[in-house]
Amino acid sequence: MKKIKLHIIPILLVIALANNLKAQCDFFGVVSVQADGYTNTLGYTQQYVLVEDNAGTQGDILDITSDGNFGSLDEGSYFLYAVNYEGAQPAELAIGQTWAALDAYDQDAGNCFEMSEPYYNRAVNVCSPDDVCFGNPIEIAVENYNQDAGYELRYILVSTSDGTIVDFNETGSFGEIDYTNSGTYDAYALSTNDATLIADLTQGMLFADFNTLADATCAEFLDPREITVLDNNFVYVADGSSIEATAFCEVDGWTHYSTAANPHDFVFSIYKNSNDITATVHINVAETGTNYLSVAANNEYSSMTLRRSWSVDASGADYNSFEGSLSQAVKVRFYYPLAEKTWLNDIASDFLNGTTTTVNSAGYDHDFLRTPRWFKSIDGNALDLSSMTTPELIVDAYGPTVVGDELTTTNGVNYVELADVTGFSGGTFATGTGPKDNEDVLPVELLSFQLDQASDFDLLTWSTASEKNNDYFSLEMSMDSEKFTEIAKVNGASTTNIQQDYQYENYDIIPNTVYYRLKQVDFDGAYQYSKIIAGNRHVKSWSVDVYPNPYQNNLNINFSHVTEEETLTVQIFDELGKLVTLDNLNLSAYNTSFNLDLSYLPEGVYIMKLISSKHTYSFKLIRKI
Repeated sequence: MKKIKLHIIPILLVIALANNLKAQCDFFGVVSVQADGYTNTLGYTQQYVLVEDNAGTQGDILDITSDGNFGSLDEGSYFLYAVNYEGAQPAELAIGQTWAALDAYDQDAGNCFEMSEPYYNRAVNVCSPDDVCFGNPIEIAVENYNQDAGYELRYILVSTSDGTIVDFNETGSFGEIDYTNSGTYDAYALSTNDATLIADLTQGMLFADFNTLADATCAEFLDPREITVLDNNFVYVADGSSIEATAFCEVDGWTHYSTAANPHDFVFSIYKNSNDITATVHINVAETGTNYLSVAANNEYSSMTLRRSWSVDASGADYNSFEGSLSQAVKVRFYYPLAEKTWLNDIASDFLNGTTTTVNSAGYDHDFLRTPRWFKSIDGNALDLSSMTTPELIVDAYGPTVVGDELTTTNGVNYVELADVTGFSGGTFATGTGPKDNEDVLPVELLSFQLDQASDFDLLTWSTASEKNNDYFSLEMSMDSEKFTEIAKVNGASTTNIQQDYQYENYDIIPNTVYYRLKQVDFDGAYQYSKIIAGNRHVKSWSVDVYPNPYQNNLNINFSHVTEEETLTVQIFDELGKLVTLDNLNLSAYNTSFNLDLSYLPEGVYIMKLISSKHTYSFKLIRKI
């Protein structure tokens, strides 16, 4: 029996779509292979075998064909073989059988059976085509084409709507300027040494006419690969719904997010600014006519927010999940109907004019419109409009830079673009009314809160963009991120629209992990918390210093690098090994120094043991009067 050789007939085309380049993509959906060198005399059968790739090794037989064509395969990795045998089909050659059993059958010299090596001597990769978002290039590459002297390669893009050649080139890259419109296209690769045929290739001509010319030459064509260029379709999330959206494609640096049910409808966009992150977007929209609204509990303030809001869950190398912060600030686009914001402003007008409505049922007659804001919750804090909106202010929030709003649209859909977003959480729009002019709907706009650890102190710095009725900041510290203790009080700037910068040096430093947060307190006692930030000095265990030794009356014991509360047992033995002192010390990060009165012990030599759940220390003590 002849040794069979498995090879591919046509040129292989690899298409990289959107920004998701396919690595080593051998086939798209349909696999077509053919073998030569096999025995084709009467009584012999030639077949092709598709075997699963089980973590790099051959698994079960998935399919068997006589023509080498395997249609509509799922995206994945497979092994391909050709087999040639005499007589009946072996039982080992059946779908569901293991490749190992077939291989063993092949190795038996008594069987008139021959199996090729796997195609390319490796597992091949079958890819599924992705849609191209308008604005992204269509990238085409080929391999296994004729590279003999005189042969040239051309990539051809054909419109399926009228069959004309849209463009062709030698690079295989077709940008927006080349395909110009959304729609469906066929991609071909041509390999030929016919200079006349290449000269006949003309933009705008019917591909069928060009194919007729190619039939008379030695040109090789790859069968077409269909590509769909999609319009970038932006939509509003429906009333009364909560959706989850993931990244669909990236165009001009903007990553557009859509739901699994409607992948071509984009509901949110993030300009990642080189951050290595993966994000999931959540958008919540209340029912029509409903707003997250806190009406005035008195005749002084009202505040209200848009009925739709966004929040983002993120992960990745450039996202600090504990702080909710990003390595580089990003921009976001939030799509909302302008009519919803207009309705919100109408509600504020009712409070200004004392108009009695379903919303302003008490007919409050206020004096001024407070400065409205697009806002987001403090980095890392979940957005909960029902708890953030109070009768007087929006808490735990700050206002990013508004790049564009109200007049900014894409395919007729209005959006707001927010810049300088330093971390993820969520946001929306707020407005309100009150007794004073130029009051901000946000109380204290915290720009940053940071920790820098010097060798002997922790430097805490923070800045505000604006403040309203800000009495002071309480700086708090914790060992477990739950129980916080005030370590400093820093006066605020009352009311100002000028950036304020603050700092505090904490010399009472704690080894291992320590947590800080700010509590901003108004003159009327209202308060809000910042995000929690953390630092770690990476000290693994504590140490003990005992002095003076010899001692006369009192003995000092100092501990360092203590990170948690601990009850320490003190045992002192005389020279005969008799226990003469037993005591307990309550050790913590804030209580590390002790003075023991041991004047009652006679002069002599003693052994002292300090015993905790994790440590035991022994010291030789000498009392000398």
